[in-house]
Amino acid sequence: MLKSFFVAAIVFASLEYFVLKDYFSWILFLSFLLVLLFFSWFFTKKANLTFITLLVPFSAYLLLQIISNPTLKHITTAIASAVVYILFSKRVNKSFLIILSFFEFFVISSFLFAVEFLEKIDKLSASFFSFLLVFFMFYSSIAGVLRLRFEDKFRLFVFSFLTGLILAEFFWIIIKFPFNFVTAGFMLFLVYYLIWDVTIRYFAGSLTKKAAYFSILFFLLILAFIFTIVKLILI
Repeated sequence: MLKSFFVAAIVFASLEYFVLKDYFSWILFLSFLLVLLFFSWFFTKKANLTFITLLVPFSAYLLLQIISNPTLKHITTAIASAVVYILFSKRVNKSFLIILSFFEFFVISSFLFAVEFLEKIDKLSASFFSFLLVFFMFYSSIAGVLRLRFEDKFRLFVFSFLTGLILAEFFWIIIKFPFNFVTAGFMLFLVYYLIWDVTIRYFAGSLTKKAAYFSILFFLLILAFIFTIVKLILI
């Protein structure tokens, strides 16, 4: 309990510093993440949990960039700290980790679309960062909730790499259409979730042909709907 409170206090103090000072420094922020990385690994010795933990304050900071209300900013830092506290408690369950990883993916991918739309980053760099996000998030979120043998971990590594390439390509396609960054982020998340759902069912041994066909059909219907809407917009 003490270690949970200690790490949560670090997150809260660091994010509150950026809120109160209304100032950002990459050196300070990266230093903060390195400190959090050290304590996360020291207390858990789990790479998957450490990665998901690091993305909590990172996602919170991205949200702080689009929140203008001071009260909401303080609430965001408090929630991020509470989430970190739960992650380090022994009562955290797998469902919480999965939902958290989905939320982190949505926030960070939406932010990538936002900075690309604002032309603060080029399309190639944004697609590369989306590949890294998908690759590490995909692997961590599945390996963190399933007990896998070494050969299964290697296969999951390959699956994650291929999924990263697929989503990076999809990212490249989406940015060519007139969607706002929230809609684009949700579309990317939807494709991510469909692939993630089939993959975790496969490694858990619960994947059936019916479920696989349904996921593929649903994915194709979503794509058809999206591009039909785009076509109507552009006419």
